[in-house]
Amino acid sequence: MTAAKGGPRKYVIPLLRAVVVAVLAAALLRQQQTRMGTTASASGGEAVSATLPQLSGETLHLADYQGKVLTVNFFASWCASCWNELNGFARVSREYASKGVAVVGISVQSSPDDTRGMVDKLGLTFPVVLDAQGTVSQEQLGLRGMPTTLFIDRQGRLLENHTGELSEGQLRSKLDGLL
Repeated sequence: MTAAKGGPRKYVIPLLRAVVVAVLAAALLRQQQTRMGTTASASGGEAVSATLPQLSGETLHLADYQGKVLTVNFFASWCASCWNELNGFARVSREYASKGVAVVGISVQSSPDDTRGMVDKLGLTFPVVLDAQGTVSQEQLGLRGMPTTLFIDRQGRLLENHTGELSEGQLRSKLDGLL
């Protein structure tokens, strides 16, 4: 009696390929989580810092927000989910300012004119900075999707990185948990 054509060997190569792909994907995910362009802090969180130009031409330093709970929202003018969530960010920004919460928007790979149009159309009042080439968002912080929101504590440590659209209710819930 002969073994079935190929026998168990026909599964070995595809199985090895799947294992290699899984290991590589896990390594890339781990690298993205640890790359965040940050420095280690004593409590285990990571201190986040970036300096970017505002639409006004002034420079914004995220480190200037130490002492506040900081929500940093990465968005793009070409991202439909970004447009959907930004109205909620605008309302939360106004309502939570008295609680020591600040919101900063970072426009990624969008022109200053497109970003200004978006800010004006949505009536955004929180600071918006430009990352026109994606240098900070993608190279320094390793972010890969839009929208992405970072939640940073009063000591400047990254607590959470959320990729995908956040409803206003979800945003409020996350912030209430940090206050």
